[in-house]
Amino acid sequence: MTRKKIILIFFFFCLLMQWINREKKGSTLLKPDQPPETWIANVPPANTPATSYFPLITISWKGGDTDGYIKGFYFRWNTFHKVRGDSIIREFQYTTATSDTIAFESSDKINYQVLEVKAVDNKDIIDPTPAT
Repeated sequence: MTRKKIILIFFFFCLLMQWINREKKGSTLLKPDQPPETWIANVPPANTPATSYFPLITISWKGGDTDGYIKGFYFRWNTFHKVRGDSIIREFQYTTATSDTIAFESSDKINYQVLEVKAVDNKDIIDPTPAT
């Protein structure tokens, strides 16, 4: 066989494969974009009388994305006053940092603090399940 015939057969074989793949219903070569994941890296231990906290704590977080990269995070912390029964719910703040020193509000005798962090990937997809 000549070189031209081999190239021609290879070319038609490639066209045939494309046509066959196009005929398959519902098949796709690309997965839909996946949301990123978020983790809190240094979760403080539970507060006990032996380990009471100063309300100023540095907390770190990280994110991962299987089909891109992390470009930032949204984070917030909410305070629930257990004796008074009221709460302080904050809006999410955007940051590119992976840690922050947070002054947790502690004006009640017993306070419950919840930190939420959600990663944002390079396609602006936000983690639907924030790390808490």
